[in-house]
This record gives sequence, C-alpha cells and structure tokens, in this order.
Amino acid sequence: MFFAKIPRHTRQNAITEGDLECILTHNCEGTEQLSLYLVRYIRIMEKFTGRVWVLGDDIDTDIIIPTEYLALKTIDDMKQYGFSPLRPELAGQIQKGDIIVAGKNFGCGSSREQAPEIIKALGIQCVIAKSFARIFFRNSINNGLLLIEQPDLHDDMKEGDTVTVVMNEHVDYNGKQYPIASLPENLMSIIQAGGLVKAMRKLNGLD
Repeated sequence: MFFAKIPRHTRQNAITEGDLECILTHNCEGTEQLSLYLVRYIRIMEKFTGRVWVLGDDIDTDIIIPTEYLALKTIDDMKQYGFSPLRPELAGQIQKGDIIVAGKNFGCGSSREQAPEIIKALGIQCVIAKSFARIFFRNSINNGLLLIEQPDLHDDMKEGDTVTVVMNEHVDYNGKQYPIASLPENLMSIIQAGGLVKAMRKLNGLD
C-alpha cells in the first residue's frame, strides 16, 4: 500500500519540503493518495501579500462594530461603520486583500459574531496580532476569517507597507522573517471553505 510507504512524519498536519521530496521519490501506483498529499501540501504552503493597516492593543468588538449599528439589516449595511469609534475613515480606505496588524488582545469585549463578519466584508484577508481574545478567535474561524498570532511584527510595522504571509511558516517584512505557528488542518479547512457552515455543507456533499 502506498500509505505504508510514506514516512511516519508525513502523516502529521505539517508537511515540509523534505517530506514532499520523500513522497515523490517513492515508486508506487498509489496516484490517488499522492494527489491528496500534494493538494494538502500546496494548501499548507499558501502564500499571499497585502497592504497593512496598523492598530494598537485591546481593539474590542465595540470598536470593530459599535452597538448602535447592529440594528442595521445586513453586514454590508454595517461594514461602512467598522472601526468608526477609533478611525472613522478607515472602513472607506480599506481595499480588498489588505491586512490588519495589531497589538495584543485583539477582539476583546462582547462575543458579537458580527465583528469578524465586518472585517471579512471589508475585504481584509487576515489579521495578524500579538494575541487574540479567545471567543473572537473562534468566531473568526467559524466565519472564515484568518487570524495569525505573531508577537514581534507589530512593533516593527509601518502602516501602508506590505507584508507577505507564507502560511504555517513565517511573515516576510522588510527583509526579515517573523515565524508563525501552524494552524491545525481542521481549522485551515474551515477557513479555506469560507467558514464553518460552508465547510459542513461541503463535507456533507451539499455544495
């Protein structure tokens, strides 16, 4: 069996370039399993670049979307008021593919699910912060918003510059690499599907 020939370390969540080379050097007929491992490798090694908006510590959900705008009918109606207590102009300046780099405890405060939905609707492709509030982190994953913890990037970051994220490896900025942890494969699958509901529909063959 092809699976039996794959070294034990390649059966874990993280697949390195060395793992890939090891897989490719095996002579076998298990092309279906090989394709699955290659697809998984490509997804884990995803790379993207974006312009950065810099925010500080303790950006709570009341800053992300104030309570008075939660009565609006849709997320599209609400998104223009994103971050308005802190920077009223910001929602109108953010462009699709931009990245937020923030300090510690991003997403603290109430557990309103609209907060990550607003960030995603504005076109932000990921938030990189020193740390995240626990409930906000889970709500973000469930809504398909990528969050990355990195303790040092914020202190070096200049707003308007660009960074490159190599998923599960590092963030490149100004000639320096800032290491990031690997997200578990199940969480990556939810994010790639666009959120928990979409992931479950896909898993059950509904989409």
